[in-house]
Amino acid sequence: MRTKIFLPLFFSTVFSLQNIFAQTYYVPMTGSLGPFNACSGIFYDSQLDPSVNYTNNQNGTVTICSALAGQYVSITFSSMALADNTDILRLYSGAGTGGPLLQIFTGPINTTSFSSAVVSQDVSGGCITGHFQTGSAGVAAGWNATIACQLTTGVSEPQSSNNSNIAILHNTDGSTSFQFYSNTSSAYAISIFSADGKNISQKNYSLGAGQHQISLSTQNLPQGIYFCRVEGEGINKSFKFIK
Repeated sequence: MRTKIFLPLFFSTVFSLQNIFAQTYYVPMTGSLGPFNACSGIFYDSQLDPSVNYTNNQNGTVTICSALAGQYVSITFSSMALADNTDILRLYSGAGTGGPLLQIFTGPINTTSFSSAVVSQDVSGGCITGHFQTGSAGVAAGWNATIACQLTTGVSEPQSSNNSNIAILHNTDGSTSFQFYSNTSSAYAISIFSADGKNISQKNYSLGAGQHQISLSTQNLPQGIYFCRVEGEGINKSFKFIK
């Protein structure tokens, strides 16, 4: 009798613990949720189910912050399906949409080919804010992603008041690039550093005014965490990427 009573209680307790630690987080159809503190769990669109399509005319945000001091939140996608170019998921560093833009997913897209995580740059709380908006032309399955936390590296990230025009792009083919707007023609130096601060490479560019997208040369780098520094007219910015 004692065994028969113990086993159901034991498995019930384990199941409850799994539910506690395997939390799900999602972008609401409208409004804002969070901030939530988490270092594990699943990140979904509003339907909480990759087999169910999101809806038209959504406009919501959610903020997920690190549950561990000194660590950053990271989000790793395993699938992404957006119907058309009016369906956009933006991921910002920090507790709100005013921080640096980390990643943009714009439809049409339907892929399971991801090899890198989107990692916060927010040194105060290690947060990422997701903003999802949809149009009215069509719907798709949305996304499935996992949440984790990782240690900071101690490499400083210089800031300036003109860094909001940089968008970091972790592309679906595993490469990393960034977009930025230059007000004038200027020379730019782009350097890659290892996690321990060693300068691995530096390239110099002379660019005109306008929008630019530059791919990083990472083919010969081993897997790991790296920093890229962009220096030029009105820009002095370092961002982290994972190969």
